[in-house]
Amino acid sequence: MTRSRRSVSETESQRSADPEYAGQPRAPSPPSNERENIAPAAEEVTPLRLIAHYSSLVLASIIGCLIRLGLTALATYDGRSIFPIAWSQGVGCGMMGFAIARKSDISGWYPPMYTFWTTGVAASITTFSTWMEEGYLTFGNYGGYQRGGLYDVSALW
Repeated sequence: MTRSRRSVSETESQRSADPEYAGQPRAPSPPSNERENIAPAAEEVTPLRLIAHYSSLVLASIIGCLIRLGLTALATYDGRSIFPIAWSQGVGCGMMGFAIARKSDISGWYPPMYTFWTTGVAASITTFSTWMEEGYLTFGNYGGYQRGGLYDVSALW
């Protein structure tokens, strides 16, 4: 008798762990806050606000670029085991993830701060701009390497 109860309970626990088992229905998802993603009214967007927003993006880009250059300089030394740009990539992605996880908090405090933090600072810390610069220098063979044919193009990959 004990043995049959044990096998029945094991079978039920195995079924509840199975994601394809159609057991109890899940609770409905909470209602979405659609107001969070609505663009501001046309009368709220003034030229002065746009200038302030774009100016803050310029400042954020400069800050992000300086952080990236500083992290790259700190990680450049003899005998390193990882390429220096990886550190700036990790910091930028971490900052972006932090901002995405707390989007409503940041936007609630000051709405343009989310754009400042993500598009300006975090995106400038990540390595896309550095990768594009290195690609340009590689395609143009600014190092003066002795290569011909398609080696300038394939050197980037």
